[in-house]
Amino acid sequence: MRRLQRFGLTASELERYNMAMMRDSAQLAEQANSISSINSLDFVMESLALGNTVMRHGEAHEAMQLVAKSIRLDEVNALAASMLTFASDVGREADMLEMAAAPGQEEQWAGPGPTRATSVVACIPAYVSAGGDAVSVGGGMAADHARGLTGASGHIDADAINLEELEAQGSQVDKLQDMEAPEGAISFDVSGDDILDALASPEIDPEPLPDIELPSHLMDPAEIDAAVQALHPRFIPLEGSLDDALSRADSLPPAACCPPVNEDTGITQRRLSNGIRVNYRHTDNEPKAGLLRIVAAGGRASESTDPGPGGVGAVGVGTRTLSEGGAVADFSREQVEAFCIANLVQSVMDSNDEFFVMDVHFAATNGGLRCAFELLHQVLQHPRWEQQAFERSKLAFINSGQSVGKSLERASSSKIMGAMLGPDMRLGDPAPEYLEQLTLDGVRNVLERQLHPTNLELNVAGDFDQQELEELVLKYVGKWA
Repeated sequence: MRRLQRFGLTASELERYNMAMMRDSAQLAEQANSISSINSLDFVMESLALGNTVMRHGEAHEAMQLVAKSIRLDEVNALAASMLTFASDVGREADMLEMAAAPGQEEQWAGPGPTRATSVVACIPAYVSAGGDAVSVGGGMAADHARGLTGASGHIDADAINLEELEAQGSQVDKLQDMEAPEGAISFDVSGDDILDALASPEIDPEPLPDIELPSHLMDPAEIDAAVQALHPRFIPLEGSLDDALSRADSLPPAACCPPVNEDTGITQRRLSNGIRVNYRHTDNEPKAGLLRIVAAGGRASESTDPGPGGVGAVGVGTRTLSEGGAVADFSREQVEAFCIANLVQSVMDSNDEFFVMDVHFAATNGGLRCAFELLHQVLQHPRWEQQAFERSKLAFINSGQSVGKSLERASSSKIMGAMLGPDMRLGDPAPEYLEQLTLDGVRNVLERQLHPTNLELNVAGDFDQQELEELVLKYVGKWA
């Protein structure tokens, strides 16, 4: 927050946020007919209450296109400098007002000038373990009661507040604070002045971020075309072994390799010449948007039962290492993030007992589907396995394993799984001493064996052009080896 208030956005940040805003606006315009009536009513009521002009989503997108051209970096940064002082300079309001009033500062601030915080709310644990982990949180409003206080717009309904119940909850919090810390824990005593001092600390002196170059592609189109020409990826029959299907593919008519959509399920099935199976279904439940899911069979169940460089916990730690790193090929993590933000692409990677899964959400407008395939290809084919990301991932799993005994639910589950499975720890929380034996090369080898093309399945659902999808599948997925 302080960095943004001091230095504002860079030129490339403004460019990619502008692109993302326009893509989001275009997608919203496409989804106009699928928005629920209650959300439309809330939008109209809010617009009327604020004195805004109510427009159809298509008209709003056209207006957004015109307004976006007039957005200037200096105006955005002046607005950030003014609006964010309430959080970046708590306790220094007088200094910020004096700075804004100094001669020559008029263009550095937007009206009405610096803002100030009216209150500071902090949620802190009642006590912590000697190692610093929170073992108890302060009391708070029950979730079901909190939901009952909100109206259709999500705002607090003053008429629904029960003051007596709130006072009772407050007294419970006071009793919790008066309780002695349990064995192995210490009270977490922080005053309001301590919090204000931490927020206003001059030691928090951020540096401006470097201007990150926004890549237009994660893969060179010329290299992709050359690889397609060299490898000649194609669809093959669904039935039979891979070698048998490859030998029969050239002599069969196209319909045998590209069967029509299943009328009962609406699913179209394909099989690539490298063994990857593809299932896709067109649906307009979310107009001009969709989801790619790549699935590899195996998961943690395929791990070795013994500790070692690629032993127990390798799949879980390896998956998190890929997600933590984020860098692919010649692109840094920051460039990949900028590419995803600008093109409305979101990805999630996870592994469970049976599968490795990577989901990629995409907007199907303005090349969004191509961007999703570029990300999918680079993450799974050319990831950068970084030692720092591996160490962070391993430490996260070690901390999680050490905290099992602090949760009644997790401790009970661990005991039950131990009674069922015995010494096999692949389906439970790996012991910290086992995780310590993992190495970057070990987890990499384990995960790369699962990501072999013959063990992968690609599933796609959304509102996309089916011909474009099949062309992109051949280009970006069909040449995996």
